[in-house]
Amino acid sequence: MATATASRDARPGATLPPPESFGAMVLRRFLKHRLAVASTVMLVVLVLGSVIGPWFLPAYDAQDLSNTNQLVPTLAHPLGTDELGQDVLARLLYAGRISLFVGLSAAVLGVLIGTLIGAITGYFGKWIDTLGMRMTDMFLCIPLLMLLLVLSNFTRGKTLVPFIAPELQQLALIAVIIGASSWMGVARLVRGEFLSLREQEFIEASLSVGGKSAWIITRHLIPNAMAPIFVAATLQVGEAIILESGLSFLGMGIQPPVPSWGNMLSNAQQYMIATPWLAVYPGIMIFLTVVSINFIGDGLRDALDPKLKS
Repeated sequence: MATATASRDARPGATLPPPESFGAMVLRRFLKHRLAVASTVMLVVLVLGSVIGPWFLPAYDAQDLSNTNQLVPTLAHPLGTDELGQDVLARLLYAGRISLFVGLSAAVLGVLIGTLIGAITGYFGKWIDTLGMRMTDMFLCIPLLMLLLVLSNFTRGKTLVPFIAPELQQLALIAVIIGASSWMGVARLVRGEFLSLREQEFIEASLSVGGKSAWIITRHLIPNAMAPIFVAATLQVGEAIILESGLSFLGMGIQPPVPSWGNMLSNAQQYMIATPWLAVYPGIMIFLTVVSINFIGDGLRDALDPKLKS
C-alpha cells in the first residue's frame, strides 16, 4: 500500500507542496525554542504594561504624604507606595518606558556604528582593516563603565536644543552615550562575517560584472550577515538596559523625579531596612526584561543558523 501511494505521488503531473519560505522556516524553528517563546510573551507583556499601564494609574510623581510606605496592596495602590506616597506600580511601569526606550535606542545606534565599521574593515581589508581594528581594540581596552561615567558627567545638565524638553534631551544623551560606547563587539562580529563572505563565488561574480563596492556591501554582504547582526542586536538591548540602570544607580543616568529602574534601586538603598520591597520590584523588572531578551536572542540564533538542525 505504501509503495502504491508513493508511486501515485511521484507520477508525472502530481502537485507537490510549495517550498517553505525562509521566513516560515525561521518562525517554525523559533517556535520550537520554548524558552524563547515564553520570553517573547513575557517581553510583550512588559512592553504593553509600560506603554499602556501608566494611562490607568496615578501620575508617577503624584504624592500622598498621608499614605507613605504602604506595603499592603489596595485597589488604589496594587504594589503599595514609597516614602513620598507615590504609587510604586505607576513608577515601575513609567520607568519601564524609560529603560526600554534607552535600551532600544542605544542598541540600534551601537549596531549601526558597529555594522558600518565592521563592513568597511572586513570588505576592504589591508590598512583600512588594520586601522579600524586597532581603533576597536583601543576602545575595548577602556573600561566601559568608567567611560560612560566620564561622558555622562560631562554632558549632565546641559541643554543642547532649547525647544526640546530637558527630560527628552536627557534620555537622548544617555542613549547616544551608551550606543556610541558599545559598538565594538558588533564591529568585530560583522568584520568576521565579511571576511568569510567576500571570498564566496557570488561576490566574485558581482565584481566581474562591474559591481561597485557600495552596491556589493549593501545588496549582497549585509543581507547575508543579517543573522548574526540580528542576534547581536537583541543582546545589545539587554546590555544597554543594564548599563542605563547602572548609570542611574550611580546617579549619572536618568535623574529624579523621572523614574528609571536604576534610580529607583538607588533611592531604595536608604530604606532597605524599613521598606525592602522598594528595591525588590525594580530588580525583578530588570531581571525579567534582560533574561527575556537574552533568551529571545538564543532563539533567533538557533532559528537563523542553518548549521543547527535541532
